[in-house]
Amino acid sequence: MRKYLTNERGNAVLYMIWLLGIVALIFVLLINLVKVYVIKEQSSLSADQAALAGTSIILAGTKEAIKDFDQELVIGIGRSITLDKSLEQEVAEKQQEWVNTGLDESSAYIKAVNELVPAKMEENPIIEEILKEKFRGRLGDSVSELQYSVLPDVTSVLVQNGAKEDQTELVMDTSKWRLEVKTAVAFESISDNKYIAKFVEDVPQKGYGPNLKYLETIY
Repeated sequence: MRKYLTNERGNAVLYMIWLLGIVALIFVLLINLVKVYVIKEQSSLSADQAALAGTSIILAGTKEAIKDFDQELVIGIGRSITLDKSLEQEVAEKQQEWVNTGLDESSAYIKAVNELVPAKMEENPIIEEILKEKFRGRLGDSVSELQYSVLPDVTSVLVQNGAKEDQTELVMDTSKWRLEVKTAVAFESISDNKYIAKFVEDVPQKGYGPNLKYLETIY
């Protein structure tokens, strides 16, 4: 009887050890799954923030180009064009209209320039010429120059968020006229040193900026 009880206790101990091993294995698997999700979200957030950083540079150049355009008309330079309001003023008023609908300042500004810049260019060939000249002077003569001008800021945001600089790609999607950022964050798995091997793998993700369709009329 005593031998039987001893065997039973031994079996119970072995069973508990086996069960604890299974629980530990499942725990490691769950940690890795959660870690993959967190890294994926981090990569996505980094890409989105980088695209927005690049967009903010374009919008800053847009504001300067509009000021340059208004100044050109004030100076005249032999071009007989007069406007009731400056383009900057028109954009500000339209922006406020969108803000009043509940949009934030940045989104409202984008809505305003998307509407007013193309409309202004359709008014007069000379206006179109001047606007293109001023915008290209601030943003670059081509889409590739535009991309290059915002690349440092995009890269800086990505590196600060742990993304891999050598896995970064920035393009201006000319079908939707928005910045698209492709990047990756390294995922390092947790190992149980027995059944689950440790490995490092890149987790790719994309981020997008808002639609800047007015650029289509510039390029």
